[in-house]
Amino acid sequence: MDRRFLVLAVLLISGAGAHAQNATQTPLNLKDAEALALKNHPQVLAAQATALEFNEHVVEERSAYYPNVDYALTGSGGNPQGRIGAGFLPASRLFDRLGTGILLSQLITDSGRTPNLVASSRLQAQATQQTYQATRYDVLLAVNQAYFGALRAEAVIKVAQQTVAARQAVTDQVTELAKNKLRSDVDLAFADVNLAQAKLLLLRAQDEVRAAGNKLQAGGRAAASLSVA
Repeated sequence: MDRRFLVLAVLLISGAGAHAQNATQTPLNLKDAEALALKNHPQVLAAQATALEFNEHVVEERSAYYPNVDYALTGSGGNPQGRIGAGFLPASRLFDRLGTGILLSQLITDSGRTPNLVASSRLQAQATQQTYQATRYDVLLAVNQAYFGALRAEAVIKVAQQTVAARQAVTDQVTELAKNKLRSDVDLAFADVNLAQAKLLLLRAQDEVRAAGNKLQAGGRAAASLSVA
């Protein structure tokens, strides 16, 4: 293995890990994450709007039970100077006219059509309400999975940081021994590889935390980065 290539890879991994650790983080507990998801998630909002719409359909269908009042106003203008005839000029029979009226209608029976429409709309409203509740549960499940996934990843980060510190100490020790010809270059290369693997594990755990944070952001929080509290 090329020693220079290995050292360069370790430096790149170390720089990326330091940049990720210096990112601004906003603590977010599970209760707040659930509240934000239920408040802002588009699927929850769409299901809620659909449920409200079908509730209004019930009111619309029930309106047929109530009286219906209509008011009408009509008018026409005549031309008293007009003449129609053949060989003589009769007087016009067209006069100005104005009429008004009120129409009151009440449903007596329609052979069960309206009750069936009302019952059908109520069942549809209940179905959309259950869909709304199911959507809420789906979103809460996704938020919980992302949240506890972030907790798991943060626990892995702590273990990885301890592993990096331990292997860094071993690498430093082997490096000094190799300088004094007490260890071979092969031993030093193996120590460097173990250190790089530990740092790679740390980066993967940090990526898992960021991925879980993105899922929480998708639930309705817009922030640069997230951490669980």
